[in-house]
Amino acid sequence: NGTDSRLMPSQTPLIPLSYYLGTKGFQVSDKEKKLLIGWYLLVGFSRRYSSSTDTRLNEDLQIINRASLRRLVERTWEFMGKKQFDEEDLTGYEKNKYMLVHAALILSGAKDLKLGYDVDDRFVPHHIFPQSKLEGYYDRSRIDDVANITFVHSETNNKIIHDRLPEEYFDEIPEERLQEHFIPVKKELLSINSYEDFLRERRRILVDKINELFRELGALP
Repeated sequence: NGTDSRLMPSQTPLIPLSYYLGTKGFQVSDKEKKLLIGWYLLVGFSRRYSSSTDTRLNEDLQIINRASLRRLVERTWEFMGKKQFDEEDLTGYEKNKYMLVHAALILSGAKDLKLGYDVDDRFVPHHIFPQSKLEGYYDRSRIDDVANITFVHSETNNKIIHDRLPEEYFDEIPEERLQEHFIPVKKELLSINSYEDFLRERRRILVDKINELFRELGALP
């Protein structure tokens, strides 16, 4: 499983990833696989290679040569200046934030909200509160905020849910399916008047679940 390459801010992380696999003869343990996934998502999220690319690439290749994969993960967290994800990381509508949520859905085994297919790289971003109902009340940064985004099959997005509010369609979806998508199910959060409260609660859940996922991958420092 992987996340949609269109959501990755850069393809540069493939260079140290391929280099590491090459040093191992493309034979790695399950523990290493998990750590590689965690590092790949982390370095993509961090945009570490978006500037001073050659210098940072060389540094990371040297870490692979002289230290360990674990040290590579630690160095990426050091670059970010933190030890886990926080609410700032899951606020906004930048591509790397969408990528992180998409990957978390895939890795946690989430299924489409309505059709039951496993979330994969063909799924499309879906506004939980529809854009058409938020326009005129909120600016684009709030409408497209990652806390208002999950990933669903295009048919679910365009034909089944379309532009209905959560209070109009959540009753059609099993609660456990909503929870797979890290979506709060409190009824008082589902009206347009509660949008800001919904964003805050969803953001809190996203931070907790994504940190938990990275812990399971062994990719927290």
